[in-house]
Amino acid sequence: MSRAEPVRAQHAAARGERFTAAMAAIVRRLPFGLAGIVPPSLLGFAVINSCTFAVDLGLLTALHGGLRWPLPVSITVAYVTAFGLSYLLNRTLNFRSHGAFGPQVAVYTAVVIVNYLAWILGVGDGLAALGLDYRLARIAAGACEALYMYAAMRWLVFRDVRRPAPAPSLPQRNRADHSRPGAPRRVPKHPHSRQKVTTQVRTGMVWLTARLGQSTQRQNGCPAGSRNTRKEVPGWCSCLVAPRSSTAASAASRSSTITSRCICCGTSWAGHRGGV
Repeated sequence: MSRAEPVRAQHAAARGERFTAAMAAIVRRLPFGLAGIVPPSLLGFAVINSCTFAVDLGLLTALHGGLRWPLPVSITVAYVTAFGLSYLLNRTLNFRSHGAFGPQVAVYTAVVIVNYLAWILGVGDGLAALGLDYRLARIAAGACEALYMYAAMRWLVFRDVRRPAPAPSLPQRNRADHSRPGAPRRVPKHPHSRQKVTTQVRTGMVWLTARLGQSTQRQNGCPAGSRNTRKEVPGWCSCLVAPRSSTAASAASRSSTITSRCICCGTSWAGHRGGV
């Protein structure tokens, strides 16, 4: 193998990638929802075969009209040349196949023979024999021929070409991102972690409710030293909490011994020793 062969292979692969990218860009701009139906290879096949059809007509005109070759010979030469060019262009640009030439050429030859007998002669001549204009019959046969040739090339001749795989799921994308160095780590969301967070939120709400209930009970009971106790009349406090000398506001209540009176029933009792 010479050194020029890998270089030619790289150039051919680059041309195929550019052609495929151009066809994909055109397909994305198709109206009426055709972008999700028409594959880029079908558009590439239409473009290539339109060019080869022009070559077919040009050769037929040059051979029969210019060189005065017999019409059957001119049609055969033009037909074989056009289909040979179609095979090469579809192989290198559209489908980018790397299969062996021998088996592919054999299959392609069989496909072309069936196409000639079934569509060109069968449909074209049959519709013309039924009374349809031969030009309309040729157009109808050409449409059937295009669909048949595209299907045969895609699934028979170039069956070695790998089709694009579907988009990977979320865990697969995360694994692909982790395999690349320097890629940000994505933490997948699992249902167990979501349940754990929900349980923690519920526990926090229960704890907060209990704390609010305790705070409300302490405020209603007016504990000693609180702001509500200081606003009461000196010497009066709740019967549930023992008074402190610091809660009294008068000079008499700041003595060493104070008398407390219940605000509920009016009962008096001796208080504790006061302090600073």
